Amino acid sequence: MKSRFTSVHTPVFTALALVLYGSGLAAAEPGRLPPPAQVERPATECGLATITLTPEAERRLGLLTTPVEPRRLARTRLLGGEIALPHFDGQPLLALG
Repeated sequence: MKSRFTSVHTPVFTALALVLYGSGLAAAEPGRLPPPAQVERPATECGLATITLTPEAERRLGLLTTPVEPRRLARTRLLGGEIALPHFDGQPLLALG
Protein backbone atom coordinates (compact mmCIF):
# COMPACT_ATOMS: atom_id res chain seq x y z
CA MET A 1 0.00 0.00 0.00
CA LYS A 2 1.41 3.36 -0.99
CA SER A 3 1.59 6.15 1.61
CA ARG A 4 -0.44 9.31 1.05
CA PHE A 5 2.45 11.45 2.25
CA THR A 6 5.23 11.57 -0.27
CA SER A 7 8.70 13.02 0.06
CA VAL A 8 7.32 16.34 -1.29
CA HIS A 9 5.14 16.74 1.79
CA THR A 10 7.96 16.11 4.27
CA PRO A 11 9.71 19.51 3.86
CA VAL A 12 6.35 21.29 4.10
CA PHE A 13 5.49 19.56 7.37
CA THR A 14 8.98 20.22 8.73
CA ALA A 15 8.80 23.93 7.87
CA LEU A 16 5.32 24.20 9.38
CA ALA A 17 6.47 22.53 12.61
CA LEU A 18 9.47 24.87 12.89
CA VAL A 19 7.32 27.97 12.32
CA LEU A 20 4.76 26.92 14.94
CA TYR A 21 7.45 25.98 17.45
CA GLY A 22 9.43 29.17 16.86
CA SER A 23 6.40 31.43 17.18
CA GLY A 24 5.71 30.15 20.69
CA LEU A 25 9.25 30.88 21.83
CA ALA A 26 9.37 34.36 20.31
CA ALA A 27 6.19 35.45 22.15
CA ALA A 28 7.67 34.89 25.61
CA GLU A 29 10.30 37.09 27.19
CA PRO A 30 13.79 35.62 27.12
CA GLY A 31 14.48 33.73 30.34
CA ARG A 32 10.90 34.02 31.65
CA LEU A 33 8.12 31.71 30.52
CA PRO A 34 4.51 32.20 31.52
CA PRO A 35 3.19 29.75 34.15
CA PRO A 36 1.54 26.68 32.61
CA ALA A 37 -1.52 26.91 34.87
CA GLN A 38 -3.05 29.06 37.57
CA VAL A 39 -5.27 27.88 40.43
CA GLU A 40 -7.89 30.40 41.56
CA ARG A 41 -8.78 29.06 45.01
CA PRO A 42 -6.50 26.19 46.05
CA ALA A 43 -8.17 23.71 48.38
CA THR A 44 -6.48 22.30 51.44
CA GLU A 45 -6.13 18.55 51.70
CA CYS A 46 -8.47 18.25 54.67
CA GLY A 47 -11.15 20.16 52.75
CA LEU A 48 -11.18 17.69 49.86
CA ALA A 49 -12.94 14.95 51.85
CA THR A 50 -15.55 17.21 53.47
CA ILE A 51 -19.10 16.79 52.18
CA THR A 52 -21.96 18.77 53.70
CA LEU A 53 -25.46 17.45 53.04
CA THR A 54 -28.71 19.27 53.63
CA PRO A 55 -31.37 17.53 55.75
CA GLU A 56 -33.41 17.00 52.57
CA ALA A 57 -30.48 15.25 50.87
CA GLU A 58 -30.01 12.97 53.89
CA ARG A 59 -33.70 12.06 53.76
CA ARG A 60 -33.62 11.38 50.00
CA LEU A 61 -30.52 9.18 50.31
CA GLY A 62 -31.89 7.37 53.35
CA LEU A 63 -28.85 8.09 55.53
CA LEU A 64 -29.08 7.46 59.25
CA THR A 65 -26.42 8.37 61.77
CA THR A 66 -25.80 7.04 65.26
CA PRO A 67 -23.27 8.01 67.92
CA VAL A 68 -20.03 6.06 68.05
CA GLU A 69 -19.98 3.49 70.85
CA PRO A 70 -17.37 1.00 72.01
CA ARG A 71 -18.38 -2.67 71.78
CA ARG A 72 -16.72 -6.06 71.43
CA LEU A 73 -16.54 -7.73 68.04
CA ALA A 74 -15.43 -11.24 67.21
CA ARG A 75 -12.15 -11.30 65.32
CA THR A 76 -12.38 -13.18 62.06
CA ARG A 77 -9.97 -13.72 59.22
CA LEU A 78 -10.83 -15.06 55.78
CA LEU A 79 -8.15 -16.98 53.95
CA GLY A 80 -8.24 -18.35 50.46
CA GLY A 81 -7.21 -21.91 49.82
CA GLU A 82 -7.94 -25.27 48.27
CA ILE A 83 -8.35 -28.70 49.81
CA ALA A 84 -6.88 -31.49 47.70
CA LEU A 85 -7.20 -35.16 48.65
CA PRO A 86 -4.59 -37.68 47.55
CA HIS A 87 -5.48 -40.17 44.84
CA PHE A 88 -5.29 -43.85 45.92
CA ASP A 89 -4.99 -46.08 42.82
CA GLY A 90 -8.48 -45.28 41.54
CA GLN A 91 -10.15 -46.16 44.85
CA PRO A 92 -12.27 -43.46 46.50
CA LEU A 93 -10.96 -42.18 49.82
CA LEU A 94 -14.38 -42.65 51.49
CA ALA A 95 -16.87 -45.30 50.46
CA LEU A 96 -20.51 -44.34 50.79
CA GLY A 97 -22.97 -47.09 51.38
